[in-house]
Amino acid sequence: MPKLQKTIKPRSRASIRDTGVVTKSSSLKGKRLAIALTGGIACTEAVKIIREFRRHGATLTPFMTSDSLRFITALSIEWAAAEKAVIEVGPGVDTLDQFDAVIVAPATLNSIVKASLGIADSAVNLLIAGQIGKKAPLFFVPTMNEDLMNHPQYSVAKEVLIKWGAQFFEQALEENRLKMPDAIQVADWVMKELKNVRKRN
Repeated sequence: MPKLQKTIKPRSRASIRDTGVVTKSSSLKGKRLAIALTGGIACTEAVKIIREFRRHGATLTPFMTSDSLRFITALSIEWAAAEKAVIEVGPGVDTLDQFDAVIVAPATLNSIVKASLGIADSAVNLLIAGQIGKKAPLFFVPTMNEDLMNHPQYSVAKEVLIKWGAQFFEQALEENRLKMPDAIQVADWVMKELKNVRKRN
């Protein structure tokens, strides 16, 4: 008896675009998010996080500090987001655009403390300051070693930012550090919290 051959349906050109993603849901359809990368090895996980948000329909604008560029290239982030990365404050003042949410991932001790002090000395810090001023959704995913997490200024800054409406991804230490969570965890957390914001409003 002849073997049955499996017929493979060719995918359309649109479905195999290099920067394309497979849609999981429309939970973030129409939502404009900004993801801010600060310095740290956890920047290498940002590509997965950005693409996971896009799988739920979000449009992302990436912002990068000069320190983050030591760990990952702007090209990689732009490929993941299918958007140009904002690295410096330009004449268009992209940092003060309206975003449905700003996600700081990874968020270093330095970036968290600066945010709590209202320091806006970079595109990322200006983005954060603007989001706080708008009282708009702001999410921090802290990544750092245990010593930095135990610095007194971390808890002080975190408390201030929470008081101003920011939210922090809570997780246990692993190998004496706060590591970047799985991309699915981050996206699910943000989507859940944005739903709660809509309910409150």
